[in-house]
Amino acid sequence: MHFKKEVFVSKENFKIKDYSKFIICADIGGTKTDVAIAGIKEKPEIIFIHKIKSAEINNFVDIINETLRIAKEEYDINIDTGCFAAAGPVKDGFVKLTNLDLTIDKETIIKNSFLRNVKIMNDFEALANGLKFLNKNNEKDIVKLNKNPDVKGDVCLLGAGTGLGVGFIIDGEAYASEAGHMEFPAENDFECNLVKKLKNPEYEDLVSGKGLVNIYQFLHKTKKTITPEEITDSKTLELFVKFYARAAKNMVLMSMSKSVYLAGGIAPRLISFLKKGFIKEFVKSKKMSTLLKKMPVYVIMKRNATLLGAASAI
Repeated sequence: MHFKKEVFVSKENFKIKDYSKFIICADIGGTKTDVAIAGIKEKPEIIFIHKIKSAEINNFVDIINETLRIAKEEYDINIDTGCFAAAGPVKDGFVKLTNLDLTIDKETIIKNSFLRNVKIMNDFEALANGLKFLNKNNEKDIVKLNKNPDVKGDVCLLGAGTGLGVGFIIDGEAYASEAGHMEFPAENDFECNLVKKLKNPEYEDLVSGKGLVNIYQFLHKTKKTITPEEITDSKTLELFVKFYARAAKNMVLMSMSKSVYLAGGIAPRLISFLKKGFIKEFVKSKKMSTLLKKMPVYVIMKRNATLLGAASAI
């Protein structure tokens, strides 16, 4: 298996006494997986990350053990605690990823690694936990799509990537959901034809990487194989942003959240389109427009927010 290693704290600059403890954590998605060693100061600090294509993972415990080996060999760190955030519903320390044939199991990890304290959590629960480490005044961390003042209260998070993740912070507690699998509501003849073509799609079928491909193929009447990263035509991207905003609006009204955060790998890449078109669709409502117009909407630009949330969750 091929690892790509990204170092944030070099061996030369590392001082073990600077940290109160260490943890191995992971953000396991349908396309990419990051496995990191983090040190805890006042807040978590990523020391290094192993990046892997999720489809190449045969045995997740092997990745854990290799990362622990490197941590010991290069930094002289012994770790017995791990927190792993995965893109799927978690029950009793077990998760099967929604968009990949991969399972992560707490008991299997404990049995076959040096870890003795293990937590498995949903990736959007971890992301919600990581929000507190982001700086709203730094656009490398967060970009605000409107000028509404920051507010306290419940938060809705949506993240388009391989799929569409949705999570909430309610009364200060992070909660995962599978709301990305709610059926997509069509609003006009064009969208009805799109829905008919995709056979009653979920939000995730339009607001995700595969959603970009679905929109592109429908617009251009083609079955051409194309990756989400290759799609650059304005019409496809504008429709994607419109559907993303509609999903966010409906999740917010359902949960009565006070603010919205957009996460995932697609949003930072499309930030100019989000700035141009997201709010117009987001505030469109027969009865709730006034409420929606007051709501701050943010885009998470910082990488590794989910890892930071996982590292601080155990």
